[in-house]
Amino acid sequence: MAITVSGQTPHRLSAHDFPPPLVANPAEPGAEYDPQVALSAFAGEHLLRPLVPGIPAHAVDSISGAPLTAEDLGKILATPIIVELYTKTTSGDTPENNAAALDLLTQTTESISRDSHPYIRQVFLNQGLGQLGLPAPAPGRVIYSVENAVSPSAKELLQLIGAGASPTAYGEGDTAWTGLFVSLSATFRPATLGVAMLGPDTFVRFGEHLMSVASALHASGKITSEVLDRCRQCAAIELNDLTEALRLRPHAGFPTEDYSFARLVVHSVHSFVKGEQISAEHAGVPAQAALLPFDLSELICPETIVFVNVDAHARRDPADIRKQWTWITNKLAGGLKIMSMKSITRLGAADNRLRDAQRMAVNSRDQADAKTKRDAEPYDFFDAAPPPEQILLDLRAKLNRMAKVNKSENVRMYRQKTFSRANRRRPDNPDVPGTTVRQEFMPDIHYYPDTSGSMSLQDYMDGALFLMMMAKKFDMNFYFSSHSHHLAPQVLLPVKGKSLAQMKKLIEAVPKVGGGNDFTLIYNFVQASADRRRRLNVVATDFGWVANSSHMFTHPENIVYLPAFDRSSEYGWESVKRNCAAFINSMRPIDPDIDAKILGMGYAGTAFEPT
Repeated sequence: MAITVSGQTPHRLSAHDFPPPLVANPAEPGAEYDPQVALSAFAGEHLLRPLVPGIPAHAVDSISGAPLTAEDLGKILATPIIVELYTKTTSGDTPENNAAALDLLTQTTESISRDSHPYIRQVFLNQGLGQLGLPAPAPGRVIYSVENAVSPSAKELLQLIGAGASPTAYGEGDTAWTGLFVSLSATFRPATLGVAMLGPDTFVRFGEHLMSVASALHASGKITSEVLDRCRQCAAIELNDLTEALRLRPHAGFPTEDYSFARLVVHSVHSFVKGEQISAEHAGVPAQAALLPFDLSELICPETIVFVNVDAHARRDPADIRKQWTWITNKLAGGLKIMSMKSITRLGAADNRLRDAQRMAVNSRDQADAKTKRDAEPYDFFDAAPPPEQILLDLRAKLNRMAKVNKSENVRMYRQKTFSRANRRRPDNPDVPGTTVRQEFMPDIHYYPDTSGSMSLQDYMDGALFLMMMAKKFDMNFYFSSHSHHLAPQVLLPVKGKSLAQMKKLIEAVPKVGGGNDFTLIYNFVQASADRRRRLNVVATDFGWVANSSHMFTHPENIVYLPAFDRSSEYGWESVKRNCAAFINSMRPIDPDIDAKILGMGYAGTAFEPT
């Protein structure tokens, strides 16, 4: 959809544009909180604010000419980030929907670029980069790190706060807070709501504010004693380390109730930060707290909150900061469960309890980590090229080990004997069991064929032939995205039940990209969506790419690699083995489990060398 907005006052996005309500709908107590309603209210108040008083702003569909309301604009913004209630997926998180939402904000807000970041979730990072005149992160070209971004921005902010009052202090401090947010967001991309505070004393003031709000609500009978107790636990936390993280909901699709702890703590965070900023502006000093809206959906209805100690970030070693934030992003991606609904869940504390519950497994892993694996070599793989059937067996085994999902294209039917149903042939005999049929949903498969310059036509056709065999074997539809130094938009291939000739025609019709090679495009694309993280992401490649220290990415958990090569060439298999060994060795510092993600090549990992 192409949208044209006219007569509107340009707006600078603020985290306070989305005030969190304690009650979702006062007219309908108990109603679930709908993020689309919040985005529609934002659109009506800020995106359609008239430039000239008395002359309303207009938004129209450029193609049909139909006028668009605030509700229409809110739906456009919500579609890429909304989590479906029953499937718990973001099916609208497509490049087209993200582009439409970003195009709307580019017209109506300041400093947002279509080229800076393609996902609406990171729209505040997009705006911050534009506001500060900084380039967008680009693997191998523009790298944001703790050393060159996070530590310097924290030190600059600390210096400004220490300088005291001046006519420009608050504005300079606001810019410095934006710099800290951009540096953390561009370096780590955490999918959470961040709350930055100067240090432990600021967090103590927040705890007092939280208890003041909670006590008043409890006295009026609005919140339960259980919620009040959880607020006490939150206020008792000491922000002495780099961060403290709380999980508020088990997952994105889990609703929050009116006056629940999740609603109350987010409401108190917003009101506390807003109060700190107003007081600082009146005093002519930089604020001592700020919201860090890393992810738009988390800002509107967060699953987790990360409290950030700015003073510790300015003084601690960069290696400690990197380790802490890497741990946080891994925990956020892993979906750590709430351990108790009667107490708050701190990510670190819950993680410790999980480790205690699995002590023997952890000890075994620690002993293994104390050893060093040798580099992979070509002789670690099959001597001869494996048949496609072997690759399919490995892929099926991997898929069977993955957890079931609520909805997918990969449906399996199971027949089970049960005495609760009468036997079809002997319905009068209760001693003969009947049969029930149930369906289970296995994860979807997303196929990423390598179409870079190092892949010949025969290499690609080998991968296409394998895809057709996989479709026949698994009897399901597949997601498909070719990749090189560009990543093609995902396409759902309806190959289920099709003949080989029909499949070939479908595959040939899919647009393909060409050029160099950059696997980080796949990694970032997968990590940007919870739905894609649950899929089995299959990369068919000749392994003509290696990771290096300049690459900043999180390697997805559910990703595997298959060999794609020209089977008619006697040198094809040897080339793939050499490339794969180099790829494994480059990835091992980033993902110690890379060995288990190489399928269909007879690779069982390298032996340990004694330390």
